[in-house]
Amino acid sequence: MLLHQRARGALRRRQFRRAQSACLESLRLLRRGRSTPQLVAAVYQTLGEIHEVRGEYARAQHYYDQALHAIRSAPPASLVDPEDYVSAVLRLAHILHLRAHYQKAEVLLKSALAREGSPRKRRNPLIPIVENHLGALYKETGKYAAAERMYRRALSKVKHQYPDSLLLAVLYHNLGGLEHVRGRYVRGEALLRQAVALRERLLGPDHPTVAADLSALAALLDGQHKFAESEVLYRRAIRTFRRCRDRLELAFNYNNLATVRLLRGDTVEAARLYRRAVSIKEHLLGRDHPGLATTLNNLGLLYLRSEHRSEARRILRRASKMFDRSLGRSHPKTTSSDAVYQAVVKGKPVVAGVLSL
Repeated sequence: MLLHQRARGALRRRQFRRAQSACLESLRLLRRGRSTPQLVAAVYQTLGEIHEVRGEYARAQHYYDQALHAIRSAPPASLVDPEDYVSAVLRLAHILHLRAHYQKAEVLLKSALAREGSPRKRRNPLIPIVENHLGALYKETGKYAAAERMYRRALSKVKHQYPDSLLLAVLYHNLGGLEHVRGRYVRGEALLRQAVALRERLLGPDHPTVAADLSALAALLDGQHKFAESEVLYRRAIRTFRRCRDRLELAFNYNNLATVRLLRGDTVEAARLYRRAVSIKEHLLGRDHPGLATTLNNLGLLYLRSEHRSEARRILRRASKMFDRSLGRSHPKTTSSDAVYQAVVKGKPVVAGVLSL
């Protein structure tokens, strides 16, 4: 396992080629000698992390799938730790969610819960994380009541077992985000302020996850038209994500900052920020992802405001079709985007807001 330890060190230093080479050599040696499924899965998971950090999500999915397969294929005598299994499920489900393979991610997460028995019998400390992931998945697919149910179930466990933990901050963050999509901005703001306070205390003010909290809090402030404060928070988050080179989070924040600049009358900077977000999302998420559709929808609305109707119509049509393919016709983002596009086609006034993230 010395090679794998070297790979982990190289990954922490962002020496990706060295980390990948050490992992592949480690796998070769493990196949030739005696090894456990856990050791093989650990190396595959590191390979997945390497590609995920580089934004190569399809390759990351391949290696996370291999890690889970290694654990599932273990003979009964190997006594695989249930936590190792759930950890492998979480990795794969996360990347499936990121790539908008929502149904596959849901099946995987539900299978992990089913293996642990009824909710009252589940003792695996990773189960609240599975429930949190399921909540995020349900939120993304418009199943808001199911999302809240999962978040609250996880929250009750975490408050009891880990009352001063980062996972508690994660759940405050996610519940706040759920209130945002439901239009309950004041409730969401209170939850996000709890998340910010807890993570700043545990991690310091400049940590990337604190920046993610600030970004989510800013979106809730947008809903209350507190644009001056939200702009300050977006710009602070962007500085952090530039420093840690998290391009996907940068794209999300460019989109939301662009919306603030648009609503404050600066169409030039708004267009520049939207186009920057589109470029990053196309590269990282692919050309048919709902996250990309969100920013295209917003860019189309900006062009509509600027009287560039033909360009607006083209972009809004593309966004509407992308939402339909990835989220389904009944999803709120799909219906909203399609209504805007149909109004533009028919020459009717458009009454629609831009979308967060």
